Order: sequence, then structure tokens, then C-alpha cells
Amino acid sequence: MTWLGATIFFIFGLLNINDPDWFIWVPTYLMIAIISIIPKKILSLKIQNFFSTTLFIVGVLIFLGILDTSFYYQADNMMTGLLEYQREGVGLLLGSFWVYLQKYR
Repeated sequence: MTWLGATIFFIFGLLNINDPDWFIWVPTYLMIAIISIIPKKILSLKIQNFFSTTLFIVGVLIFLGILDTSFYYQADNMMTGLLEYQREGVGLLLGSFWVYLQKYR
């Protein structure tokens, strides 16, 4: 199950390559994928919790539109009922939950 989640977040990173803000999202999703497969012996739970909490806070701030990561003009379009920044915020929230749940494997 761990490898499936890591693969999904790896794909999320690949899907963001063509975005204008790829330099933010590709490394973020790849870090989520990599952190989830690192064994507990190498990655401490304290670091895992810090990373998960940081992702959660930033994800909520982005989803609510408080923290806008756009350094450029981007026409937001509605897709799946969410704007671009809301979709990215949801992605970070999912990533934070995934990293948090990995400490129980």
C-alpha cells in the first residue's frame, strides 16, 4: 500500500510539469512520494510529523486563498468544482494525511 501511495504522488508531480508554477509543485509532490517510502529507521517520526504538519498548514492556507503561491497572472478555471489554488491546496492536504499515516505502517 505504501508503494501505491508513493506512486500516486509521483504521478501528481509529473502532472504538474506543464504548469507555470511547476518549480513549486513537482518537488513538493516528489518529496511526499519519497518521504512515504523511507523506512522509519532512517526517517524519525519527529521529522515526519513536522513535514506533515507543515504541509497541512500550508495546504489549508492555500485552499482558503490566504496564501497565494502565484507569482504570475493565471486565469483560474473551474475544474471539478475547484479553482486552481484550491486543487493544489487539496493536494497538499492529501499529502499531509498520507505522510502522517505512514508513521503507523
